[in-house]
Amino acid sequence: MLVVVTIVVIGLLALAAVGLVGLNRFLANRPQDIELLPRRTVTQNGLTLHVLVPETEEQKGRGLSGIEALPANTGLLLRSVDGDTRISMLGMRFPLDLVWLDDQCAVLHVVAAAAPGPWPLSHSSPHQASAVLELSSGDAARYGLDRPGAQMESCP
Repeated sequence: MLVVVTIVVIGLLALAAVGLVGLNRFLANRPQDIELLPRRTVTQNGLTLHVLVPETEEQKGRGLSGIEALPANTGLLLRSVDGDTRISMLGMRFPLDLVWLDDQCAVLHVVAAAAPGPWPLSHSSPHQASAVLELSSGDAARYGLDRPGAQMESCP
């Protein structure tokens, strides 16, 4: 009996892994046109930062999945309405710096160079955040947002 249960569990885990890989490929092949997203421009650390701010749930859900790269000096701000600020890297094609912000745009938590793909299933902050700023890998440091307590000069 134990052997049968073990085989069933292994089979289910294999199916789940295949499903994640398939979902990752599906999302990577359906990018949204980020040029259509609302944009705000701020100055941060003496540099211009164009912040894309998706408004609809569909825009938020698709995020940056499938695009080849963020344009230079650009980030994506995902505001939370329900306190859920988990970020999945499914469908991503490049690493991101993930910066969790409070409601005053102070940095609470940072994951540098989060790798694209299905594992881990999601990244999250140990602190209650209001938003997550997604930047190209290395840009959090360039904009001075690479450590908790850092402050955005203006909230987009």
